[in-house]
Amino acid sequence: MLPHHRQHRTCLGQRQFDTDGGMVRSAHDRDGAAINLSGATEQFVGTSDSVIGVEGLEAALAAAATVWSSLYSERALMYRFELGLDVARAAMAVVVQPLATSERSGITFTVSPVAPGVGEIEAVWGLGEGLVSGRVEPDHWTMDRRSGAIRAHVPGPRDQTMTLSDARVELEVISDGRRSSAPLERDEVDA
Repeated sequence: MLPHHRQHRTCLGQRQFDTDGGMVRSAHDRDGAAINLSGATEQFVGTSDSVIGVEGLEAALAAAATVWSSLYSERALMYRFELGLDVARAAMAVVVQPLATSERSGITFTVSPVAPGVGEIEAVWGLGEGLVSGRVEPDHWTMDRRSGAIRAHVPGPRDQTMTLSDARVELEVISDGRRSSAPLERDEVDA
């Protein structure tokens, strides 16, 4: 359970999803980066849990506790250990927000985490949860950072999608025309 002062702050941002549904996620920085005391920036995207399809105050509080506790999950602790970061100084914020449903979702890396001269885009059909959780394999584009030109496009299998049904996220098989088309058009990637 969350301390009382944390419950109050969670309540303030929770009003709008008594009817619409929402999500609770971690927030290290706007793009998943965390800055340690040495000034180095590390990426923590995917190391913390998110809870989708949250409805009502009690569910929002339980989801916030789940997300907060993922700061000390095995994957998060191992990642900090590999980076030589002080686990005792680990911190994160928890964001409670309305859930935006989508037909397609993507992530843009303006600077590739593995190749500084390129940018990357990954996109999937359906909710972004499939992409960030790794449960849906994305289409992947690599772009030259200077010219913006697409260097490569590696299609994903496009066989699964994450959808929201009755406040639950479900993995579904794609059986329609989306299997043969990329979730983003070329002009959207060029933009």
